[in-house]
Order: sequence, then C-alpha cells, then structure tokens
Amino acid sequence: MTGRGKQASRMSYAGRDPALSRGTPDSLRDTRPVHTPFDHARCPYISRQLKDRGKTETQRREESGRGSLMVKLHRPFPELRPKYEEGPVRSAFNQAWFREQRAAQLKSFKAQRQVVQQRNRRSAPTRER
Repeated sequence: MTGRGKQASRMSYAGRDPALSRGTPDSLRDTRPVHTPFDHARCPYISRQLKDRGKTETQRREESGRGSLMVKLHRPFPELRPKYEEGPVRSAFNQAWFREQRAAQLKSFKAQRQVVQQRNRRSAPTRER
C-alpha cells in the first residue's frame, strides 16, 4: 500500500480502471513485483527485514543469539511452594545469574585485550637489519 491508502500498482492507470481493464491480459494482472529481488540484493539489512516479515518477535529474538542461556534453560514456572523454600531457590538463581554475567564480562574483556594487543603490534616499530 502506498502512503495515501491506495494499493501499490504494477500496472498503469488504464490497467486499474475497471472500465478499461477488460482488455488487460491475465498474465499482466498476475505479475509479481520486479523490485523484490533487487531489494534483497541492494542491502543486507533490508533483506533481513523482508525475510523476517512473517516471524513473531519471539522467533526473531531467539535467532538473534542475544539473551541469557541460563534464563532459556531455567524458565520459571509458577508453583505453589512454602515460603521457607523460596529463599534457596532465589539465591541459587541469583548465584547462577551472577556467574553467567561474570563469564560474559570476562569474555568481553579478553576480546578487548586482544584488540588492543593487535593494535600495539601493528603500531610498534620494527627493527631492520
């Protein structure tokens, strides 16, 4: 649909007018838009958006690779438990959460350190004999 609420057309005005469209061949009425393959080829971001049109938000998030592995594995389910049991469950979850966050932080620090070391190697003067 275009900005004014009209159907996007692949035909001329004569093809859209009911009085004039009787002479339009069926093959012309059933043509697909030509620009779709070009949209996929011109930009990877637009191509990804076009491919993701039919997916739900949950499917997109799962495919993006973001999010916590711990939360995916241990999805909370509502259960009736006594009050004294909530403390250990909560503390175990918090410990696992902090461990995962710390591991992710250490991983990002290692990646940053490697980038800095690579830059230092490139910028270090070399001795010629």
